[in-house]
Amino acid sequence: MSELESHSLSVENSFISIEKIVKDIRKTPLFRQVVPMEAVTGWPIPLRKNGRVFIILPFYGAQNKEKGKTILYPPLALITVDCITMVVVEYISTRFKNSWPDGNWETAAGYFPHEAISKMTIREYKNLKQQLMGLYDILIKCLIDGTELDAEVDAKFSEILGILMEPNLIPFYKAIRPSFFGHFLKD
Repeated sequence: MSELESHSLSVENSFISIEKIVKDIRKTPLFRQVVPMEAVTGWPIPLRKNGRVFIILPFYGAQNKEKGKTILYPPLALITVDCITMVVVEYISTRFKNSWPDGNWETAAGYFPHEAISKMTIREYKNLKQQLMGLYDILIKCLIDGTELDAEVDAKFSEILGILMEPNLIPFYKAIRPSFFGHFLKD
């Protein structure tokens, strides 16, 4: 059994699920009050601070102008959740507090599906996304436990994130959390 498989088995028994956090945040009163319902959730951003682990969830504006192609706008909101308590600890409107002063946060930034995934079937895309969510769970468990992420898991996380992430959104992600995306999204 590879390190990746053994990590996956131990995380399955864990109570942390990135997919659940992403799904449940939309049920919170805060989300319903301040984030437009049509906003799409971006890739979660882990953060370890003062011995605790948090997830920053970016929400992007999206607009369907033509069938099969969604225009993505820069993140309009960031919500940070404590991974253990599932309590929202921070909300930032990027229209008010812009973490990338030199960038234009008001014009279209990218598309879904982007070139790297446009030729995939829906099943292939969902499978790859599911793999990435499982790797996020492993990453979060390592952050909580204070252990190193296995090199195989690290490489696989980088590979899949690099495929799934819209290339034009990378500068926005790096502006939000440069150390995390600088590590996993090599130029």
